[in-house]
Amino acid sequence: MKNSLTNIAGRAESLGMYPVQSEERGVLYIYNDGEYAIVTPDFIWRMSAEKLKAIVRELTGIVQDVEDLKDMEVRL
Repeated sequence: MKNSLTNIAGRAESLGMYPVQSEERGVLYIYNDGEYAIVTPDFIWRMSAEKLKAIVRELTGIVQDVEDLKDMEVRL
């Protein structure tokens, strides 16, 4: 069942959590006591702050690797 991000954000805020609307349509971030959640209408992905930082570093590296390959005109 799809949930309204507005409803989820309102509920999170009422529970003392910190919802932040993403610049990307259909994505909401919530922070609560050392954990983050990435929320879409279809799923919620919860993780510790440390795991999120590790994923962000890894994704940043992957994006850079792909950009480098594109710059070298390697077909992806």
